[in-house]
Amino acid sequence: MTTTGAQLMEHVAPSSGQTVLVTRALGNVGRSAVHVAIKRGAHVIAGVLERQKSQADGLGADHVVALDVDSEISALPVLDAIADTVNGDVIAKLIAKIKRGGTLVSVLGKPKAACVSDSQ
Repeated sequence: MTTTGAQLMEHVAPSSGQTVLVTRALGNVGRSAVHVAIKRGAHVIAGVLERQKSQADGLGADHVVALDVDSEISALPVLDAIADTVNGDVIAKLIAKIKRGGTLVSVLGKPKAACVSDSQ
């Protein structure tokens, strides 16, 4: 089964003004998710690799963050939602940035880091 960026955003369901981080924003699913979130009026943060930041500027997101730079992850604001296409270590670092009651949707299944957070 293939998940599209539009389907990913259906599950995230951002409202106007909410802050949404899209991981791997330059990939096919991520790029589509960024555009759908923008159309929904969300404040969109495009998550990419540091070497991709200048390329990601053309996505139309409100902000671009290098997910392979810990200081940029630390500087992220509290997020209403994350639309994830990466999982692994990256999402483990990002989970703490989601506000209580926020949303994490991943095309790769439930992240192990979310399982740890659920049990606490």
